[in-house]
Amino acid sequence: MFNAIVFPLGWVFILKGMIGIFAVWGCFAGAEVLTLILIACVSAKKLGHFPKSLYDMLFIKSELSCGKTMSVSIKAFNEVSGISEKIQIFCSSSGIDKKKSYAAGLCVEEMTRNALHNTKSKHSPSVDIFVSCEENNVTIRIRDNTTEFDPKTRLSAFDPCDPCKNIGIRIVSGIAKKMNYQSRFGMNVLSIEI
Repeated sequence: MFNAIVFPLGWVFILKGMIGIFAVWGCFAGAEVLTLILIACVSAKKLGHFPKSLYDMLFIKSELSCGKTMSVSIKAFNEVSGISEKIQIFCSSSGIDKKKSYAAGLCVEEMTRNALHNTKSKHSPSVDIFVSCEENNVTIRIRDNTTEFDPKTRLSAFDPCDPCKNIGIRIVSGIAKKMNYQSRFGMNVLSIEI
């Protein structure tokens, strides 16, 4: 509302006496600047410090800032099958034990398949996978532009008559120490700590 109505109208009233009709054109640029300042101020108040990155401004925790990292992008369903092995090899080479390496690969494959399977959008799907290994901990972030898909919501839809329903999500939930889902600007972001 501020970006579309309040800020542009404010700029028109302020600038119209100074520059006339050009105030209408200048109001849009001014409104964008005021919106960014407002976002930065709200972020600073909520965080307790001035935002240092886009992650701070969007209130997305950056869990992937430490240790060894790996990133992979997937555009098609047939690319998912080999990702599990790549994640396992990366985790093992980063000093993660065999069991956690396997669990990380399984989590990535299951959640990536779910994201691609549930897409209903007209544009081509894109899934970005980030993996961070530090000491014996693995943090996974899966970001996609597919249909909004909160695994925690699906997990609560457990049907005792159909024990296979959402089994992949139940397995990942059982493996994960912590699982966090956010939907921001048409992007799904799922963070998993193992």
